[in-house]
Amino acid sequence: ALKESEDRYRSVVEDMPVLICSFLPSGEITFVNRTYCAYFDKTSEVLKGSNFLSLIPEVDQQAVMDNISALTVENQTQSHEHRVIGPTGDVRWQRWNNRALFNAQGDVVGYQSIGEDITEYKRAEEGLLESEEKYRTLVEGIPGLVYSYSTIRGGIYYGPNVQSVLGHSESHLLKN
Repeated sequence: ALKESEDRYRSVVEDMPVLICSFLPSGEITFVNRTYCAYFDKTSEVLKGSNFLSLIPEVDQQAVMDNISALTVENQTQSHEHRVIGPTGDVRWQRWNNRALFNAQGDVVGYQSIGEDITEYKRAEEGLLESEEKYRTLVEGIPGLVYSYSTIRGGIYYGPNVQSVLGHSESHLLKN
């Protein structure tokens, strides 16, 4: 019965469409599922025993370790986003949910993590921020009065010239 239960558990974990791994406090990988292997285009034999930090750009490694090291018996889980190096050397983004595992004395003995690729989301977010900056720069350079108004929500945006002509701050205009 125990073997059957373990086999069912392993098949569920192996078939999950998310990245799943376990690692020691040193960063040594002890388990990866098929999705993790496929994502990094490596076998579990190659990944197990390696340090997961080798998959993260060096400049980001300390921040990742700081996040993981902050886990305690009182605060055993956390989420964070970081960059990774893809199998072709491209830099991608992942979001991870980490859980620290403790022994009876309260010492960390390992971690279990579930991750997902969020590269497209991050690219869309960056594109939106760039677009917003271009729009704001363009609008703020127009000498006329520029504003956006919704019949449902009221004032949405008032350019700097509207503010100076009316003599009110944008926050005051948005409230009224």
